[in-house]
Amino acid sequence: MPVELWRVATKVAIRELSFPINTDNGYYILVVWKFVKQGQTTELPMVEQEIRGRLTVERRRKLFDQLIQNLRAKHAIEVFVNSTSDSGKPKIEE
Repeated sequence: MPVELWRVATKVAIRELSFPINTDNGYYILVVWKFVKQGQTTELPMVEQEIRGRLTVERRRKLFDQLIQNLRAKHAIEVFVNSTSDSGKPKIEE
């Protein structure tokens, strides 16, 4: 979080709108719902979306890894590495 937002968040009253804050990423208006001390466990509704997102990414990664494993088990794969491609990166042929 940009420093400018932290400065305002520590001074604004709970559930009060802040003034528009200009940062390198654009303008923000803050609403502080609750102050939580560092290291304190956050309530589930505050982090539920983040948890769901991480679990979704993890599930997709596992499914992708399973798919690749199944394909490699069913088919012979040979990897040939040539010196370089036109872009200067190693060229891999399967």
